[in-house]
Amino acid sequence: MLSAYPDWAFEPEDVTVLIDTPDQVFAEYIAHPTAAATGRKVHHLFMGRAVVEDGRITLLREAFNVLAAAQALLPGGAADVPAPGDEIHSY
Repeated sequence: MLSAYPDWAFEPEDVTVLIDTPDQVFAEYIAHPTAAATGRKVHHLFMGRAVVEDGRITLLREAFNVLAAAQALLPGGAADVPAPGDEIHSY
């Protein structure tokens, strides 16, 4: 991540915990880095969920807007994303 966004960081004011129980947490967090490849500033909103059983993380999921990443990292933005093939997977 730091090679793509050298100034990557999360500030405490940009983290919102929405669920916090003994066995799971769900939060939204925002980073405001600059893309090394293009010099574009991007405001990434992430979402993450962790589930813990017997003191061990048994599920960890994170998501963010990949279109925003393409706009920040690729010289032509989303226009540089190749055309889709016959099958698309989001997992």
